[in-house]
Amino acid sequence: MKRLAGMCLVVDCTSTHSMSSPPPPTAAVQPQTCAANVTLIGSTSIQPTDVGPFTLDTNGINLCARLDATQLTRTDMMAGTYQVPGDTSGLVATLQRTDYSTILDGWDVQVSNGTFLNVEWSPPAGQTTDVVVWVRAVAAPVTTTFSLDLFDPLE
Repeated sequence: MKRLAGMCLVVDCTSTHSMSSPPPPTAAVQPQTCAANVTLIGSTSIQPTDVGPFTLDTNGINLCARLDATQLTRTDMMAGTYQVPGDTSGLVATLQRTDYSTILDGWDVQVSNGTFLNVEWSPPAGQTTDVVVWVRAVAAPVTTTFSLDLFDPLE
């Protein structure tokens, strides 16, 4: 996924990234459990960690991640899906603290004829941070796998 984001600089790519993402479905009820628990260690993550596949409805799932950036001086956390055909991923995501308060909303990234859901954030360097990625379908159920990574953005 990190490589795909970098390709956006070279190929036809657009990103719908704004602080006002498409609103989640009004009937969405966030689960209070984790569908997956992942620990990402910034100094040793060579490849993104894949979790899933999951079939998501409008309530979705929580992906709980421990971000160990104790050995990093700069950090970037990315979570996203693989590319699907079309101009929308059919998903929405919200990055949250463990008390479920919002850090930021995810956004769709379009590359050529496909789209993937992306959440990207710079957690505090030199410490461990726990986060929740709440991912849900906009309407019809969607089956997808997620890729998560914690890395130094300049390496």
